[in-house]
Amino acid sequence: MTTTQRNVSEQQARQVAEAARESEWRKPSFGKELFLGRFRLDLIYPWPAEQPRPDADEFLRKLDTFARTEIDGARIERDARIPDEVFQGLARLGAFGMKIDKEYGGLGLTNLHYCRALTLVGSANAAIGALLSAHQSIGVPQPLKIFGSPEQKKAFLPRLAAGEVSAFLLTEPDVGSDPARLGTVAEPVEGGYRLNGVKLWATNGTVATLLVVMARVPEKGITAFVVEGDAEGITVERRNEFLGLRGLENSVTRFHDVFVPEANVIGGLGKGLKIALTTLNTGRLSLPAMCVSAGKRSLAIAREWSADRVQWGRAVGKHEAVAKKIAFIAATTYAMESTLDLCCMIADDDRNDIRIEAALVKLFASEMAWQVADELIQIRGGRGYEKSESLVARGERPAEVEQMLRDLRINRIFEGSTEIMHLLIAREAVDAHLSVAGDIIDPEAGFGRKAKAGGRAGLFYGRWLPTLVVGQGQNPGGTPAMVHSPRTCASSSGRPAGWPGRRSTRWPAGAARWSASRASWAGWWTSGRSCSR
Repeated sequence: MTTTQRNVSEQQARQVAEAARESEWRKPSFGKELFLGRFRLDLIYPWPAEQPRPDADEFLRKLDTFARTEIDGARIERDARIPDEVFQGLARLGAFGMKIDKEYGGLGLTNLHYCRALTLVGSANAAIGALLSAHQSIGVPQPLKIFGSPEQKKAFLPRLAAGEVSAFLLTEPDVGSDPARLGTVAEPVEGGYRLNGVKLWATNGTVATLLVVMARVPEKGITAFVVEGDAEGITVERRNEFLGLRGLENSVTRFHDVFVPEANVIGGLGKGLKIALTTLNTGRLSLPAMCVSAGKRSLAIAREWSADRVQWGRAVGKHEAVAKKIAFIAATTYAMESTLDLCCMIADDDRNDIRIEAALVKLFASEMAWQVADELIQIRGGRGYEKSESLVARGERPAEVEQMLRDLRINRIFEGSTEIMHLLIAREAVDAHLSVAGDIIDPEAGFGRKAKAGGRAGLFYGRWLPTLVVGQGQNPGGTPAMVHSPRTCASSSGRPAGWPGRRSTRWPAGAARWSASRASWAGWWTSGRSCSR
């Protein structure tokens, strides 16, 4: 596998990344305000209202039935492929058009219902969640929904809603988090462009019929194209194999003199990276959905095992060491789902900028889900480390615990690694400071620019710094405490009965007992009651 390498300096790489980010804040942001020392609780509480969607609820019911009866997760893990009948069944349900507007044949789901759908299918097999997420969150549907022309939407979205699969191709052998090194070139020719290059780790690349391809147009910059998957000159060189997500259809794809019509440029020349980053603002929410799925499954396995397994005269769940681990899994899963639901509803409400919030939720969920799976293996001991099919062969009940750990590991890399998330969040967090004082530390800025920046900084910090030591934030009674108290088994909402609704302003009586005993709280989860997950 050969590819063209570009020699790019550190400064050039930073300039490319900086030019791609959204430089303006047109809407308020809870995350941004938090980093400025302003606790704008009014931006997230009370929770945005969830609009009634009977059609979406009916789709989720059908999808749940399909996932329980038609998806054999063990078979996908064993064969390392998603069967054709699963693809066809998902297409009949409309699952490939979840985020496509109804006018183009899709379901037009909100971010909240979409993530709930991913949680459902992810509970059957994580590779199916990755298939649908890569197809819609970063594949052709979402970029066209935000940046596509009316002609592009009419030409491509109905095909995708009907069941065709799409993929997103940015990564190259020499290009990961640093897109300035992009080597795929789109050379202008009569009527369009000619693409040449190699793309690596293209999720859905082996089965996709429509591709979003990032390529460099000379003198214009990185540009996004819609490319037909069967276009002359495209070669899928291999299907990649990974530690987890064994059913993932992931490819190395080569472009050799592939013609793309001018009409297939998305959003304009040189706008490719900005399109990718904007798409990921909501696209990143799909990964926490998969983490929530794994967390709920982990809790179910842990509760069942710890109630049935007896050591030292008691169920292992009654021993504090195990009870603390189950408490951690339960609390973390609840936190992941709550933050994801809130971020989805903020995105659907469309009144706030969620770029920081989405990155925070992705970072939190991917890191914590990994710890949840690790703790589950510890609770199960040798049976956690043993493969599910080996357990069956020995006559024991299967539990895909080690598979979950392998499947979850990629979430700390997918759609922005943990380290890149740290950088992205930090960059957005200090944006207000860089906008007024950035020239002071910019080595390229002359004395005049630095002097002006000094003046702006004096005015900004003269007003801002005093707010950190005086005002509502120093009032102990300024923000009501919000504490939860678990009581009995889960209600239909997925929360234990007696827990407050997410838009409730009153908390259940006895909430102060929440912090009384972690072991007692964990014992509630491990008491053996039949609670649905």
